Amino acid sequence: MKHNVNLSFVMTCLVVFGSLERNSWANDTDFAPPAGYYDSTAGLTGSALQVQLATIMSRGFVGRSYGDFRYASAVIDADPNHVGNILLLYNRASVSGSWDLGVTWNREHQWPVSLLGTSDPGNSTINMETDEFYLRPTNPSLNSSRGNSPYGTATSSGTGGFQTPGYYYVGDPDRGDVARAMFYIVTRYPSFNGHTVTLVNGSPTTYQMGDLNSFLHWNYADVPDTFELRRNQAIYSSTLNPTYYQGNRNAFVDHPEYVWSVFVNQANDTSITTSTNTADLGRVLVGSPFGTRAVTINKIGTNGTYYEVRTSGVATSTVSGHYNAFAMDGPGSKVTTVGLSASTTTAGLKSGTVTVHNLDLTTQGGAGKGANDPDDIVTVTGAVLDHVAPSFTDPTTTRTLGLDFGSLAQNSGKHELTFDLFNQVQTAGYTARLGLTLIEFSGNSNAFSSTVGTFTNLDAGSHRTFSVFLDTTQTGTFSGTYLLTCSDEDLPGAQTLPPLTVTVAGTVDALSFPLPPTLTIQCASNVFTVSWPSNAFRLETRFNLTPSASWQTISNGLATNGPVCTFTFTNSTDIQEQFFRVAFP
Repeated sequence: MKHNVNLSFVMTCLVVFGSLERNSWANDTDFAPPAGYYDSTAGLTGSALQVQLATIMSRGFVGRSYGDFRYASAVIDADPNHVGNILLLYNRASVSGSWDLGVTWNREHQWPVSLLGTSDPGNSTINMETDEFYLRPTNPSLNSSRGNSPYGTATSSGTGGFQTPGYYYVGDPDRGDVARAMFYIVTRYPSFNGHTVTLVNGSPTTYQMGDLNSFLHWNYADVPDTFELRRNQAIYSSTLNPTYYQGNRNAFVDHPEYVWSVFVNQANDTSITTSTNTADLGRVLVGSPFGTRAVTINKIGTNGTYYEVRTSGVATSTVSGHYNAFAMDGPGSKVTTVGLSASTTTAGLKSGTVTVHNLDLTTQGGAGKGANDPDDIVTVTGAVLDHVAPSFTDPTTTRTLGLDFGSLAQNSGKHELTFDLFNQVQTAGYTARLGLTLIEFSGNSNAFSSTVGTFTNLDAGSHRTFSVFLDTTQTGTFSGTYLLTCSDEDLPGAQTLPPLTVTVAGTVDALSFPLPPTLTIQCASNVFTVSWPSNAFRLETRFNLTPSASWQTISNGLATNGPVCTFTFTNSTDIQEQFFRVAFP
């Protein structure tokens, strides 16, 4: 009957936990410690830091019995993807969280009780061995296969628990979790039954646990994941775990960067740099998203370290938060993709920063190392441009233009009219450059010609001047239409605009005066008379017809009274020795 009551309570906890998973544990922020929780550690390192952490991790502690863990595990080890299940240590198997007397899972002492000089506690026992950070649910077979072996080694890898020579490897997903549990135990409980408990390299003896070198490597190789963060919060929170909360936190889950100073030395040799301090994402047109850029975060040095990546403004980074680490035993690198989350619906400069901060606490590694390592700041920028605004005038907008040559005389040469094409400024400094990409003409192409040609990248506020010509060798009334298609410069979001229109027109008239033979030339004595039914002529002369001789104007009919010009020569031989012609404009 008692067993049935307990089972009923387990089922109730599972239902409540399912609700918490959906509503309260939605993201990493929910698992953070309360503001100011670790303020008393400021400026502390080494043993002083460890002592203060022991105080913090003892504050608010509510001891739970060994028997309590049979039901508490359903909450604190819950599988976030399967309501009612828990995740087991060593193989991360998802199994029912209901306690069935150890058939499906049992309670694993991560620090073997034999190495504490004791045996399994009773269900009513409350001590270090029953701490919820100390215990984990495991598959009974894997628990048995581990026996009392210490954990190791630093070079082991795999997805499930297995024996290595002299050690038991916990599996890749749990190696960091186990290491931080060991750091918690020796800090929260510096002694057990009057004996100092310590972590050691190599094989441990009673009141010792190892392998410390492996734990250090695992802390940096396997950062806290969502499961571990959730577990830390569920042990602490009376809201999330009202019946079996323990009221304290594992500081080495909240701040895994404390490990080096507490368990190694004060001379961490790491420096962190970024491959660039600027990330220009270029220019886009309004409404088009920015691209991204890869930035490499590099670690120099052989030690391990944690680092924080934080953003400001509208900058984004795929690597973020403070649960980022570089492994031990050499340099390392990590690529983050930076971008901008800004809206591109308005033109202008968008920017933000990505800051990379080495979280190590130690100061004795030298200049630029550990806590002496200055932050690396990457400034991320991008420009949003307004679309082009082509116009025949500025600042007013004109998209249709008419050019009229009027009436012209035949054979009066090519006549020219000009027009301007502007790229108007929409947003100062942030308007796209204009391109004229297509020119179409319809009409009398034999009469009209132009200098209009395609171009690209006309700056905002600038213009191009073009000419249109009308040829007067043919008579008639002529017209035509130019369609000018403009577009943005070649950038993401570029658009092609409806064409602008230039209409051209002109008339070429025939000559109005009659042609010869109505020309009359009379010569009497020394008088030479030319008559023409118009005063639009001139008389030219030269002395011979050789090619070298040139015609000279001796009189222009326009200067005479009416259509008759009279010329008087000093003697008749002048007339006899010269050649004359009548020329017209």
